[in-house]
Amino acid sequence: MANWRRTALGLLILCLQLGIQGDLRSENSRSSSGKIQTESIRVVVPISVQAGNAEAVAGLKKEDFALFVDKVPVKDFQFLHNADIPVFMGVVFDHSSPSVIGHFGWMKEMIRGLIHEFSPEDRFFLATYGYSYVNLQSPTSDRIEIMETLNNLYPQMFSTRASFWDFFKSGPQDLTKNLKSDPPNKTAIALDRSLQTLEQADNPKKVLLVFSDGDENLSNITLHHVQRYGYPCYFIYFKGSGFGERSLFRRGEMLKTVARETGGGVITPAKTDDSSVVGRTISEWIRNQYLIGFEPSPELARDKTHAILVTADRPDTQLYYRKSFRFVKE
Repeated sequence: MANWRRTALGLLILCLQLGIQGDLRSENSRSSSGKIQTESIRVVVPISVQAGNAEAVAGLKKEDFALFVDKVPVKDFQFLHNADIPVFMGVVFDHSSPSVIGHFGWMKEMIRGLIHEFSPEDRFFLATYGYSYVNLQSPTSDRIEIMETLNNLYPQMFSTRASFWDFFKSGPQDLTKNLKSDPPNKTAIALDRSLQTLEQADNPKKVLLVFSDGDENLSNITLHHVQRYGYPCYFIYFKGSGFGERSLFRRGEMLKTVARETGGGVITPAKTDDSSVVGRTISEWIRNQYLIGFEPSPELARDKTHAILVTADRPDTQLYYRKSFRFVKE
């Protein structure tokens, strides 16, 4: 019975998976006759349907959904909803943020709770970023290996290189320049590196979870990369403080933009929030994702961003899904 179930699930996944890994990685190929041929490509749209209390809504059918690309309806799309599909998740945190490191214990407990909610076939990788991007745990489904990595992490490993006092010891001219300049786009770099790791896996369900203080800027190149990959990005947002002139007003905006674009979400936990409850909530959203796959019209421009709209015939619900796609990677 178990083998039959695995075979059936594999066939369902194959329907969506043709050309999906890497999303839009195919461009052109040269045939043996020397002529350029366009390869078929497919876009996958993960969809989370939530009720007013943020509870995941399951049980919807293909006929409950409608898909539009650049406001044009797409009738021929593939549909899959199966909570048993293996998930590949990346978990990344900002080790240069005092706000994130200050919640280190809470963060580790949330990751443990989140992993326990997933099935033994799901895979995870763990990374950190700040002054550099570091892989802490290579992709694995071994729970013991993941827990050992988490247990061996402690805040002192990620101390900053320069003290608060060192910042003010610079000359008046340098200090003014530092206060008015944009903060480094470290989260953008971490997003790109992490999304590349997710792309290498065959799992149809791919998700990125990032712990950040939101002190970043969003470049167009970063947004274009996010649009191309199309994997949901969830952020645990620990509000911090910053000196950048624009940073004070734009704090958290990058996280909201990326989450909205990819169909993920931003959670700002309160001090009293139970980390295990937050982990279970995110797990439920991911496990109950719907997957829609379609082949874009060959008439669409190859160098532009194309808008995606998904609607569901279910009142009093909110849909979270990727809002666009791109053919090329900048």
